[in-house]
Amino acid sequence: MAITVSMINLKGGVGKSTLTMLLGEFLAFRHSKNVLLVDLDSQANLSYCMLPGFQIEKQEQEHRTTYHLLSAGFESSDLDVRNYITQPPLSVSNVARGLTKGTLDMVVSSPSVAELDENLMKLWEEERPMPQGIRRTLTRALESIWAKYDYILIDCPPELSLFSSAALIASNYYVSPIIPEPLSLQGVDLVRRRATNLAQEYRTNLAFAGVLLNIVKHYRNTHRVQSEKIY
Repeated sequence: MAITVSMINLKGGVGKSTLTMLLGEFLAFRHSKNVLLVDLDSQANLSYCMLPGFQIEKQEQEHRTTYHLLSAGFESSDLDVRNYITQPPLSVSNVARGLTKGTLDMVVSSPSVAELDENLMKLWEEERPMPQGIRRTLTRALESIWAKYDYILIDCPPELSLFSSAALIASNYYVSPIIPEPLSLQGVDLVRRRATNLAQEYRTNLAFAGVLLNIVKHYRNTHRVQSEKIY
């Protein structure tokens, strides 16, 4: 059964998407694991790191992005995530593949994901029924493929939104990539409070797996001091 991990921090620019990509590549190409990457960020940085632009456009035209996955989940409880998974022809890989048997699949994002919030807001303004169990949409989508993968890594948007909440509810663990700076750490505290509340409300076994230091500039005194405090 897949171990699902959300990569999340409220502060942008901490290298979250890059770390998600590298972790996925190391698990697949160095440790022969079957890995699924899920890009929930409307900036789609992870998707554009993994796939060439024309491939993302093709996914958009075929209605096979996270926007279409979540939209379908809002409308129906019968959701097959396999229809939205692509096996990316990796344009860039920082990890030597070697003779491994791992796989690296992906559900790509696109800027259209940002429209989901607006669609839900229109329903509320028009006093129309809101989709039931929308925070569990991603959980329902992933349940059917848990046995296929060893790890599912979710790249969350840098905000406490419907999408980050849905990712946390669907996860076993969450990791916060951080730069050793005060603002980066403040975002971790907010995420931990939200995760604790969601785990209690939805009765999940979500656990905090810790922080992951990134973009550490050892020549900067602030980075050195903050890194020591974090350690």
